[in-house]
Amino acid sequence: MSLPNLFPDVESASQLFLRIGFLVLLLSFGVLLVVLFMRFSQGRQERRRNLLVLRWRPVLSESALGHPVILPEFHRQDMPALLALWNHDVEAAQGKMQGGMALLARAAGLDKAALQLLERGWVRERLLAIVTLGNLREPAALETLLRTVRADNPFLSLAAGRAAVQIDPAVAMPVLAPLIAARTDWPEDRVAGLLREAGPQAVAEPLTAVMATASPEQALRLIHYLEFSDPATALAALRRILRESVDPEWIAASLQVIAHLGERGDLEAVRGFLAHPGWVVRLQAVNALGSLGEAEDEERLVGMLRDPQWWVRYRAAQAVTGLKSMEIGRLRKLQEAEKDPFARDILRQAASEQGMTL
Repeated sequence: MSLPNLFPDVESASQLFLRIGFLVLLLSFGVLLVVLFMRFSQGRQERRRNLLVLRWRPVLSESALGHPVILPEFHRQDMPALLALWNHDVEAAQGKMQGGMALLARAAGLDKAALQLLERGWVRERLLAIVTLGNLREPAALETLLRTVRADNPFLSLAAGRAAVQIDPAVAMPVLAPLIAARTDWPEDRVAGLLREAGPQAVAEPLTAVMATASPEQALRLIHYLEFSDPATALAALRRILRESVDPEWIAASLQVIAHLGERGDLEAVRGFLAHPGWVVRLQAVNALGSLGEAEDEERLVGMLRDPQWWVRYRAAQAVTGLKSMEIGRLRKLQEAEKDPFARDILRQAASEQGMTL
C-alpha cells in the first residue's frame, strides 16, 4: 500500500511561477515600448507643428496686411494644426486685417476641410471646424451649425451657436433664443458673449418673443439677458413686468437690468420698490436708484442706510458715496447727523472703499 503524496508538486509550481514571471516581463517590456512609441510620436508631431508654424506664420502675417503670398506646401495630416494656427492668428487680428486672412484660408482650402470635419470629425475636430467656419463667416455651414446647436454636448452646441451668430445673427437668434431659455448647461458668461456679438437689434425680438411663452423659470433667465437687447424693446418688456408682476425674483431681475438701460422716466417706478417687503427687490431698487437717481434721491438713499438687511444698507451706502454731487464735506455732515449706529458704520465703510475718510 503506497503512502499518499503529502507535498505539492514542486516542479510544477516552479514552472508556473516561471511562466508568470515571463509574462510579467513581457507585459512590462510591452508597456515600455508603448511609452517610447508615444513619446516618439508626440515629439514627431511637435516638430511637425513647429515647422508648420515656422512656414505659415509669416504668410499669415503678410496676408493680414493684404500682401500677395505664396502658399507653402502642407500635408493633409497637418490640417488640424493649420486650422488651429489660422484661428489663433485671425482672432488676434483686427478689422480689415481679417479679410486678407480669410482669402488665404479659402485659397488653401481650409473652408472645405472645415466643412468636412464639421460633418464627420471627432468632437475636438468638430469644435475646431466650427470655430473656423464662424471666423470665416461661411454661409454654406449655417444650416449644419443650426442643427448642431441642439447637440447634447454643451461645448459643441454653444460653439455652433456662436459661429452661426458670426455668420448671420438675424437667422441664428430665433433658433438660439429658446435654447438660451431652456439650456442650463450653457455658462452665463458665454451666452452673454454670444448675445453681445449678435448685437442688440438681432437679440431684441427673439428674446422677448420667447419670454411670452416660456416657463417662469426660463423667462426669468431671459430677463437677465435683456441687457444685451435693443434698449427700447427691452425697456418695454421690463416696464410691463414692473407694472404687472408680483414675483420678487422677476421684479428684482428687471430692476437689475433697468439699472443699466433705464431712463429718467423709470425713476418713479424704481422709487416705489424701495419699500418692497422682499429685501432682494429693495437691494436692486437701491442699485437702480444709484445709477439713475437725481439729487432729490439723496434723501431716499440715506433712508435706506437704516434698512434691516445688511446688503441693502451696504448698497445704499455705496450709492450715496457714489453720487456725482457728493463731496467729502457733505458726506461727513450726513454721517454726523445720522443717529442709527449701523447706518453710520456702513457709510464709513463705503466711504473708505472709495478712498475717503470720515
